Amino acid sequence: MNILRRLLHPAQSPTLKSKLFVLLAAISIIPSLVVYASSQLYMFRANTQYSASISNQYLQSVSLQLASYLEGLVHSFDPLIVDYDFQQYVQASREDYGTQARLLSRFRTSIDNVLQSRGPLTGVLYLDRQGKVFYESYKHSLNFSYSFEKDSYYSTVIGTDSVNLSYPHPASYMLGRPVEVVTLAIPVLDLRSGSYESWLLLEIEADYIRGQLNEDLSAQSGSHLLLYDRGTRSFIATRRFEEPLLHQLQDSLQSAASEGAPILFQASGDRFEATYRSLSIGEWDLVWVASLNELTGGTKRSLRIMVTVAVLSLIVALLIAYPVMRVVFRPLTHLNRSIKNLSTGIYLPVKAARNPNDEIGYLVHTFNKMLVDLKQLEREVLDSRLREKERELLQLQAQIHPHFLFNTLETIESYALQNNPEAVGVMVQNVSRMMRYNVRNDGGWATLEEELDYIRQYLSIHAYRTGAEIDVEWAVDPNCLHRSVMKLSIQPFVENALKYAWNPNREPPFRLRIQVQSTEKELLFSVADNGEGASEGVRDKIARMEERSRMEDDPYFRAHTGIYNVYRRFFLAYGDRVRIEMVPNIPRGTVVRWAIPDEGVTGSDTFLEAFRTPF
Repeated sequence: MNILRRLLHPAQSPTLKSKLFVLLAAISIIPSLVVYASSQLYMFRANTQYSASISNQYLQSVSLQLASYLEGLVHSFDPLIVDYDFQQYVQASREDYGTQARLLSRFRTSIDNVLQSRGPLTGVLYLDRQGKVFYESYKHSLNFSYSFEKDSYYSTVIGTDSVNLSYPHPASYMLGRPVEVVTLAIPVLDLRSGSYESWLLLEIEADYIRGQLNEDLSAQSGSHLLLYDRGTRSFIATRRFEEPLLHQLQDSLQSAASEGAPILFQASGDRFEATYRSLSIGEWDLVWVASLNELTGGTKRSLRIMVTVAVLSLIVALLIAYPVMRVVFRPLTHLNRSIKNLSTGIYLPVKAARNPNDEIGYLVHTFNKMLVDLKQLEREVLDSRLREKERELLQLQAQIHPHFLFNTLETIESYALQNNPEAVGVMVQNVSRMMRYNVRNDGGWATLEEELDYIRQYLSIHAYRTGAEIDVEWAVDPNCLHRSVMKLSIQPFVENALKYAWNPNREPPFRLRIQVQSTEKELLFSVADNGEGASEGVRDKIARMEERSRMEDDPYFRAHTGIYNVYRRFFLAYGDRVRIEMVPNIPRGTVVRWAIPDEGVTGSDTFLEAFRTPF
């Protein structure tokens, strides 16, 4: 009574529980529909399983009969295949017509005996790879000028190594009006070479095969038998079926779980049931298909009445409950829309409910307050992450500066002890330029041209330090020189190549190649040498760096801070969009390639081809 009183007096706002009670009462008809639908489903399954059981018994009988006939045909030619004269004919040359005629006269009687005992067999055709042909038949004659190589079916027989049954096709090689036949192709084993070089083609009247399918299945009217070839997706049937039915039947058979199980599908608005049994010849299946209209006619009529009653009851319930549903779900709809917008970064408050004191109104009010707090929190987190990312980038770059400086100072000290002022002067000048490049206030970024000048200065210092100049090939697209890159992003790879692959006494002389190319979306870099080559273990370490899987715990990365820091800086700046790999050079050495995002100008095709060329 309290619930009815609240519903009848709008001044007293109903609670969410009372609103849901009205909604559940309106849809109480659904359980009865579920019970009825379930009972109908069980009845339908029982009927289909029963019909499938009867059809399987019939299919087994017909398939055994048909398979027995075809296998009997195959076995009837076993004595011929192993006959000495026939094998001599198989091996005889195509141009040796005298030998062919002599041998053919010796084993022709065996073929004639089979033709006499097998009425539906219209003839036996022989083909081989050499082009020899003979045809034996009591009813038809061979057109010797016929080209079997151009025939749509017979041209596909050459090369098969298993017994196959064809789809119905005209035997166009016959003189006069061609007969529609189904060909049973038997590969003939050459006993001398052990290979299949010839084939016996048994031409069976297509009407005979159809006659085996033209049996009346008493278990259900409107059913039919078909032969289906999974390889060619073709049918042999006694009647013409509509294309939609054939297509659906083909798809259902291709996805069928196992033979003997009922297969249900729809075509042209009607439901059908099918089942199949495999033959022992090729990929052919014997298929039974029947319409379910008569089988489920009574079930459909009773279901139609029940659905009509259920729909009418549902319409009445909806007419009664719709105002309540509109009042209940309107603020929830707004709330749902606002939550979806929030997932895309849009903060859209929900319009306040009419009654902020009920459960939905309180929920909307709390959600709007949460949006304000969340937006403020997002600003604070974003600012914090930007500061942290910038700080880590500068820290990583700061680790690279002393790493190079220490090595260079040791070289200058060595020349100073040797009283070589000219070398010291050049090296100090190079170090001065490099240090200005390192410490200038540019946020850690420079043009590619500046980065390459830095590497040239580094190679000059290396030449003074080792007494040997490095043969360097520069393959840099001029369009890339003004693109912005990370400072000290190429030099660590050059230094690593000189440290582990360079040897002044090796043959052939050590060479280094530095390549830069741009595509529509990326800058492509490559540092290649023809040294000893990195081991597989080192390449695995580099692959782990790209995966970022606990690099800080590996002693190798703690010892190679230069490359490690470059990788970290790449990932911090570009995230998952950076691609790096270390692979063997061809024929000798190591190549390090990496790609970073770029919105610059696309490079020329010449440089792209050079980038792909092995060193």
